[in-house]
Order: sequence, then structure tokens, then C-alpha cells
Amino acid sequence: MGEGNAARTWSKRLAYALIAFGVWDIFYYAWLKVMYGWPRSPFDWDILFLLPLPWWGPIIAPMSIAALMIVGGTLATQTTAMHVTSPLTRRMWRLSWLGIALGLYVFMADAVAAVAAGADPTKLLPQSFNWFAFGVAFALMAAPIVSTVWEMPRRRAAGVTWQRSS
Repeated sequence: MGEGNAARTWSKRLAYALIAFGVWDIFYYAWLKVMYGWPRSPFDWDILFLLPLPWWGPIIAPMSIAALMIVGGTLATQTTAMHVTSPLTRRMWRLSWLGIALGLYVFMADAVAAVAAGADPTKLLPQSFNWFAFGVAFALMAAPIVSTVWEMPRRRAAGVTWQRSS
């Protein structure tokens, strides 16, 4: 019988943490809607974090990242597919890290500009969101998931099994 642990490896623990945070983030906004009637729309702005600078964005942006975390974490915990190491998967993970960095910049761009101009970034209210840069960042963040799902049928045909991992 198992030890009762959710996961035995650091990568599986990280995957479960991603699922938990993603679910928490989505339900955080759902409960705000139920309890306070806010947000009125998924495009309402929110301050997401305050460190190292304020992160601003429409709530649909962090919610889409949360959904991506749930999908990726689920894929990592339920199959061995995300654990295959190849030059392609290493490249996809590098792209994902690049996407994370770009996404962080998109959320903090107004605060970075305020600091560069000598203004107090905690007093600013952003006026626009760079959807194009966010879309690129999101696509890059999703690269390992898309690559894994894309490769599954080809690997299955080649005799590589994608059994549920234990």
C-alpha cells in the first residue's frame, strides 16, 4: 500500500502545487463575484501582486494562466508524458520560461515605466493591457503542454506507452 503522499518526487509535488494554486486562483475570483458582485466582467482590472513592483491586469489574464497550470499539472501527475526528456522538450521548457518572464513584464510594464520616470508605481492606475505581448507570453508558457499533447499519438504509434504514472 502507498505511503499516503500525493507525490514522491519533487516534479510531481510541483505539479500538484500548480493544480492547487490554479484552482485556488480561479475560485478566488468566483467567490469575490458571489460575495461582492465583483468582478463585473473577466476584463475588470485587478492588482495581482505588489512585489517587486505592482502587477496589474484584467482578471482573465491570471485566470487563463491558472487554467494552464491546472492542465499542465494534471498532465504531469496523470501520465509519464511530461517527464520525457529530449532536446525538443528541453527547448519547450526554455520557451516556457521565456514566456513566464515576458508575462511578468506585461503585468509590471506600467510600474516599470513609472519607476523609470521617477514616479511612485503604487499610485498608478494602468490604462491599457498589452494583449499581443500577453498572447505571445501565454503561447510560450503553454509550449511544453502543447508539445507533450502533440507528441502523444506519435509516441503511442511508435510503441511508447503513456500509462498513468504512480
